Amino acid sequence: MPGYRTIYDWMEKLPEVSASIARARDLGEDAIAARLREIARGGIGSSGDVQRDKLIVDTDLKLLAKWNPKRWGDRVENRLADPDGNALKITVTGIRPTEENT
Repeated sequence: MPGYRTIYDWMEKLPEVSASIARARDLGEDAIAARLREIARGGIGSSGDVQRDKLIVDTDLKLLAKWNPKRWGDRVENRLADPDGNALKITVTGIRPTEENT
């Protein structure tokens, strides 16, 4: 097995290696998610202890969110709007420059 540095060098130099690794990571994340669903339902991989299974599922979901936040993280959206949902009009006021203080 090559070292991490070697793999990262290949990823920088060879786009097809980088694409293959990205695809493998996506497949691995899908496999983790499928395993978590099975554990949450008390199936294969379940410890039989509800609290332990919850810890396993929560921990792995947090890892997925860190590894790939666009896909597994919480969606955060900030909107500036009035109570009716209309965009806010932003007005900036202050001292207008004069020739004396410019």
